[in-house]
Amino acid sequence: MEHIRQFDWCYSQPDIYFVKEEDLAHSVTEKILRNKFHDPLISSDSEDENVKVDWDQVFSKTQSADKVHRIFVPCLTPLPQYLKKSALTEHQHYQCIKVLCSQNLHVLEQEFVPRPTKSDYKVFEELKSIYEQEQKEYREWAKSLWATTHCVRALKPKPILEAVYEALNKLKAHKMQCYPKTFSLAAQIPLDYKNDSFEMVLEEDLINVELSSLPIIDKIDLSKKFVVMKSHPVPEPCKKHICRFILPNEKTMSMLPLWSVESELAQYCLDRGAICVASEDALGCLVELDRPWDLALSVQRADKVHRIFVPCLTPLPQYLKKSALTEHQHYQCIKVLCSQNLHVLEQEFVPRPTKSDYKVFEELKSIYEQEQKEYREWAKSLWATTHCVRALKPKPILEAVYEALNKLKAHKMQCYPKTFSLAAQIPLDYKNDSFEMVLEEDLINVELSSLPIIDKIDLSKKFVVMKSHPVPEPCKKHICRFILPNEKTMSMLPLWSVESELAQYCLDRGAICVASEDALGCLVELDRPWDLALSVQRVTDPDGEPVNILILGEEFVANKESPLTRSYKAFKYLLEQELIPASEKLKQSAGNGDDSDENTDDIDLDGSSDDENNRLCIDDAQMDVTQDMEEGDSKAGDEMPSGRLDACDDNEFELNRCTCKGTMFETPPPRSFRKWRITDRTNNDSFSVIVHCEHRLRDKHSELIVEPTPEYQLELGAAALSQGRLRKLALAGRIRKNAGVLHVRVNAGTGEVATAEYLSMEQFVSRHGSCDVTGHVHSALTQLQGLRPGRYVLRHEPSHGCNALLLAAGDGAGLQARPERDADDALLLRTPPTISTDLLPYHKFRRILPCAFTPHERQVQRVPARALARHRTPPRALQVGYSQE
Repeated sequence: MEHIRQFDWCYSQPDIYFVKEEDLAHSVTEKILRNKFHDPLISSDSEDENVKVDWDQVFSKTQSADKVHRIFVPCLTPLPQYLKKSALTEHQHYQCIKVLCSQNLHVLEQEFVPRPTKSDYKVFEELKSIYEQEQKEYREWAKSLWATTHCVRALKPKPILEAVYEALNKLKAHKMQCYPKTFSLAAQIPLDYKNDSFEMVLEEDLINVELSSLPIIDKIDLSKKFVVMKSHPVPEPCKKHICRFILPNEKTMSMLPLWSVESELAQYCLDRGAICVASEDALGCLVELDRPWDLALSVQRADKVHRIFVPCLTPLPQYLKKSALTEHQHYQCIKVLCSQNLHVLEQEFVPRPTKSDYKVFEELKSIYEQEQKEYREWAKSLWATTHCVRALKPKPILEAVYEALNKLKAHKMQCYPKTFSLAAQIPLDYKNDSFEMVLEEDLINVELSSLPIIDKIDLSKKFVVMKSHPVPEPCKKHICRFILPNEKTMSMLPLWSVESELAQYCLDRGAICVASEDALGCLVELDRPWDLALSVQRVTDPDGEPVNILILGEEFVANKESPLTRSYKAFKYLLEQELIPASEKLKQSAGNGDDSDENTDDIDLDGSSDDENNRLCIDDAQMDVTQDMEEGDSKAGDEMPSGRLDACDDNEFELNRCTCKGTMFETPPPRSFRKWRITDRTNNDSFSVIVHCEHRLRDKHSELIVEPTPEYQLELGAAALSQGRLRKLALAGRIRKNAGVLHVRVNAGTGEVATAEYLSMEQFVSRHGSCDVTGHVHSALTQLQGLRPGRYVLRHEPSHGCNALLLAAGDGAGLQARPERDADDALLLRTPPTISTDLLPYHKFRRILPCAFTPHERQVQRVPARALARHRTPPRALQVGYSQE
């Protein structure tokens, strides 16, 4: 029985329902939770060693995210939640995309899209009406998004944009410090015209700029990310060169203040038989009437994320509805659009549109146009709600560039009066088209080879503009940063003296006006506010008779502009700096170093120097006389001081110190002078105008006019250029010999470049029309003739229509007194940008038509289902209580 007692009769299977304490003690999970687990593979010696982090592997993870897809798509954003499904099918989208890609070969070049066939073109034409109808709905949806969310993007520019803007404004303020501080209303100037009987013909090339002397740029490579929003140097105000202007008869930058520069330009204008000297900036203001501007003028008396990289590819929005076109119809129309826009996403292959694609495109045109209207309304609604915030606060780098550029202008205009009063209202429109602008003479040419050359923008990778670049600072020695026509170095005269020299130059050439490109641009840009500085200089003709010469200077900023304008100006500067290769910048720096040595040898404070011939007054007694004369002028407004250094004391204007010396901004861009004759064909009345403009960049074939477009609703589509901006670009191309437009679309939030399209002036005119600007220029200049010598401001607001207000210096309100501009910036962004039908890289990549809803059902925003009203039984306690009662 012993073996029976040794057997455990109470043995049972392990309990699988309860956990014992000894089980927890041996559990690895429990040790981990109690932080008592030790890896047996790790030795005790290695416990004290620090953890080594492979940072190369960490950073490679972020770079590997760009290699997930086959190509890099610039500015690729997430898909928005569309409002509805497109009226076109997915195949129709593809057919139309093939047509659009054949027309836009510059968009996503690395993405292959087959050529459109005949059926694609047929579908594109058949669906045009449906597509246009959908465009209307899409634009309305975009407007609603702007009003709710997108406007915040534009409300506050990035800090770098604000910094550039402030730097540029600081330059202008330094330049215009000699201008009066108060102005009063003098007249109302109309800027419109009644007929198209005007013409503008080139009379003479006074000073040419060699194209080879400009910095050349390469093609923008958009196969990888290209960002513009970077830190670049910005010129600072220079006490020696206030205006940063080279007078026509000089070779170095003038040291004269702005008033003296205008006086020299007035004499130059009189010598060449013209009545006005205008800059490109001033003429641009005259034709850009859809924005506010202030124009200083004076009357001088002459004595990768995907298989390919898609630029600015953003997530898809939540569309309002599905497109009226099918997906195949979208594709057919895309093929037609791609064939018309070969510059869009060149790396993405889209087949050539066939005849059927073109036929579909024409058939769907009415549907597409209707959808475009809806799409634009939707985009406007988005702008009013959310998208306008993107424009409300520019990036800090944009604000910094804007402030730096404004600082330069303020430094240049420090000799201008501080107050102005309203003198007149100047109409800027015209009644007929009987005006013409003919080139009379090339006074000073700029060689194309002297400009910095750029290559084609490579958008097969990311190209970002928003980077830090140097901005010129105000220089006390070179106030105006201007090279007079008869000089080779930058003038050290203030702005008033530079204008006086230009007036004499204008008189010698038989003209009545000297205008910069900036001034003429303001005259044709009536859709924005601007302030344009102008002066009337009195110079003496060869017979000894005094003649008044009109000087149209540059646009300046009396108070802070809207966020959209600040971002645009900062992006324009950053884009130009980003396109110049490092080799070209080294050439410029080396050239400036050689010139600086020559300038140092030439500068002499001896009484027998060239400054005496230029009537440069350094002696203190003469300076006091000059200031007394200026004070008398600010009260009376009849006579202008003859000195060059008025409104500049000895501490502020030091000839021995130049803050821009040794920097890349020591020499301003070359400036050409051309004499134009503007004729009214109805009565054959004509007068001559000398127009001068700066030349900055070129490619291998022609000079480049860089035009950036900040995009705030990139996931919805591309913004359309305003009519005023188109007129300004047409004017800039008209007053140059061989120029083309480089239109670059930039993501306003990141500075990344989406598309870069080059258009010759012939292609620009064929696409946008002639954009005749001669009528605006003729209407403004005829109204401004006969002014008394003095300094004036031409102010325009979009609410003025086709008119501008002429402000005269005197006892009046300051330039800051603009009550409608003191409102919140959010009120300025109520008008959303118009979504255009331009092809973007993600349109080609995703096979979705521009300005149309998505053909995919899964990309349409879902309406949340309402909760069903269920009859819930009351709690038991209530039921019992009710039954007891």
